[in-house]
Amino acid sequence: MNIALYHHRLPQQGVKPGGVAVFVDRLATALAERGHAVTAFTFAPPTGARPYAVEVLRPHRAADNRLLRQYVIPWMFNVRPFGSRFDVAHLHGDDWFYFRRRLPTVRTFHGSALMESLSATSLRRRVDQSIVFALEQLARRQADAVYGVGPDSRMLYRADGILGCGIDPPGAPPHPDAEPTILFVGTWEGRKRGSLLHRVFHDQVRPAVPGARLWMVSDRAQEGDGVTWFPHPTDEELADLYRRAWVFCLPSSYEGFGMPYVEAMANGLTVVATPNSGAEYALAAGKFGLIAEPDTLGQTLVSALSDGGLRARLAAAAAERVADFSWERLIVQYELAYELAISRFRAA
Repeated sequence: MNIALYHHRLPQQGVKPGGVAVFVDRLATALAERGHAVTAFTFAPPTGARPYAVEVLRPHRAADNRLLRQYVIPWMFNVRPFGSRFDVAHLHGDDWFYFRRRLPTVRTFHGSALMESLSATSLRRRVDQSIVFALEQLARRQADAVYGVGPDSRMLYRADGILGCGIDPPGAPPHPDAEPTILFVGTWEGRKRGSLLHRVFHDQVRPAVPGARLWMVSDRAQEGDGVTWFPHPTDEELADLYRRAWVFCLPSSYEGFGMPYVEAMANGLTVVATPNSGAEYALAAGKFGLIAEPDTLGQTLVSALSDGGLRARLAAAAAERVADFSWERLIVQYELAYELAISRFRAA
């Protein structure tokens, strides 16, 4: 198939990538390696060579301008960039005013703007995500096939099914550090709640496990006793952190899919999360990891760091779950989704 993909940004060195940017890059790569002709349309192209083609859209500032993407770019889709040379277009946002669709389209919803509005920590963010949810309902009605990345997005957008992100096998086996270490990948503020983990680590974990360390891969962090901040690790450096840590903790109030949870499991890490739909889905309601309320997060982390048997049992169980997210399994589901969209477009 000749497939077009769209997301406003793809991973760039020195810029912390969003989960959707990583998702689209991995999907484009997997489709290209499967033998499909893939072109990714974006305002911010990826750093480095890719096995798929990239077409950079204008204006480039739309990559970082929310108002342009929310109210201008969706209209521009009616005259560009997708043409008859593609069999199907797979859209990952910004398409609610794209009314003149001349080819089959698949729309993936990466979580729910409604759920993000409910978990927002500011009034402005809450209002903005409520508006986006209304716009996304318009986008849903225009797509030929609709998919969510988890159960909540499947339900709220009445999607045809769930299509998650595949996980590449780790490049090397785990080699945990001598000191008990917790890895966090997210943002300091907002729904990722890096500041919550930082506080719990200092108040509860470090006193109970004196040698414990916290590695924070985040936009900002307060370094201190036992805390190391990694603002812009390369892919290789981040992969090494996953291999060396003992426990992965992402205490998000909301995750649509929770890709970092699966990546951590793939690297043999014990995963600790707070309740959210992405964690419940990825960890199968706690079967493959630990889910704790914020007020018991510290106690749960201490137990995970102190109990080697617990970590070994969870690592063995998680290998079963990680297999569900192999590209070998998922890519066939994507091909079926594209075929569904094409058949519906032709029948309309």
